[in-house]
Amino acid sequence: MIAAAFASTARAQTVDFTVITAVRAGGLEGATNTTIADYVYTVDPLSRGITMAGAAFSVPSTHDRLSLVAAGVITPAGGVGAGATGRIGRGFGVTAGVAWLFVNAPKNGKGIGDVPDNLTDPDPFEMGVARTWFVGASYTCGRDR
Repeated sequence: MIAAAFASTARAQTVDFTVITAVRAGGLEGATNTTIADYVYTVDPLSRGITMAGAAFSVPSTHDRLSLVAAGVITPAGGVGAGATGRIGRGFGVTAGVAWLFVNAPKNGKGIGDVPDNLTDPDPFEMGVARTWFVGASYTCGRDR
């Protein structure tokens, strides 16, 4: 009887699609995005803008004003992101979190300024991971209440 009363008043958790546009709120930690110029590895800086798309998991106890976000990073490099969104009205919100970006890193333990081992190698890079904090705006579909 008591469980039925609580069940009828409990709000269901929702999962909605969200898009995020943000800026890096700090520097990049971890691997440095690189390219090859004049036969040596050089820094290829990433833009400060970040775009993501993913899922927003509402927190029922906040009356859907707060959501946890898991998203795929689209730009400036592919990756994944996680954070929280505070709703400010009709699906719009402010989102902050951390993103892990998959970048080109020098192969075989080389660094910036080093010559690659094999200049004819079609892929002289390995996947590196750079981490950054972000803050920005989001729109969550289905959050019109």
